[in-house]
Amino acid sequence: MITEYLVSQPALKVGQITRSGEKTEAAQSAAESGFGRACIRSTAEGYVEHPSGTAGDFCGVPVFEHIMPDSSVTLDIAAEANFTMMRKGRINIYCEAAVVRGGPLFYRHANAGAAPEALGAFRGDDDGASGDVTELTDGFYIHSASTADDGGGFKAEVEFNLPV
Repeated sequence: MITEYLVSQPALKVGQITRSGEKTEAAQSAAESGFGRACIRSTAEGYVEHPSGTAGDFCGVPVFEHIMPDSSVTLDIAAEANFTMMRKGRINIYCEAAVVRGGPLFYRHANAGAAPEALGAFRGDDDGASGDVTELTDGFYIHSASTADDGGGFKAEVEFNLPV
């Protein structure tokens, strides 16, 4: 049987879950954040934030839950906002460089330069041993990503399996 759709299916956005049955938890941002980027525990009790200078305790990736985003929907999370965070499962993430399937998983915690570099963005290498990125051993890339978007960044699917 072939399924036909009357309208085009929307492309997945960074931060959208790619497979059901995932483990998530509620979180609250300490400062403005973005979907599909790494979050660490904040020094403010009960909050999470993008890394900004030190690696911190990686705790997941904010989930973008709008099914059909349009131009009025922002891909940013306001300070003090509540959101869902992925800890185990598959999700689309924002990468600042091309990545390969099964390759190592790093996130930027310091010295984000010009776009597409961004705090909390993922990448597939150690950035020349700069000390500005942290490797995550509880995740891996599901697919390669080698074509940049208009902003120079990449979208890749990753699987996390963080301890509960």
